[in-house]
Amino acid sequence: MEEDKELVDEFEKLTRSKRELDEKLEFIRSKIISIAKLKNTDILFGTNKKCSIKEFSKVIYPEDKTLLIELIKKKGLYE
Repeated sequence: MEEDKELVDEFEKLTRSKRELDEKLEFIRSKIISIAKLKNTDILFGTNKKCSIKEFSKVIYPEDKTLLIELIKKKGLYE
C-alpha cells in the first residue's frame, strides 16, 4: 500500500517536472526564433550545438473533413 502511494507521488512529481521543462523549452525555442529573425539568419551557434531555424507553412486540417471534401469535390479538384 505504501509503495502505491510512493509510485503515484513520484509519477506526479515527474509529470510536473516534464510539464515545466516543456514550457521552458517552448519559451527558449521562441526566443531563438526571435533572435534569428532579428539577426536575419537561419543558424545560431551555441558552444556544443547549432540551431537551424527553418520557416514553413503548417496546414492544419479539421478533424471532421466532410465539409472540406465536399468543397473540394464541388470545385472539381477531388478526382
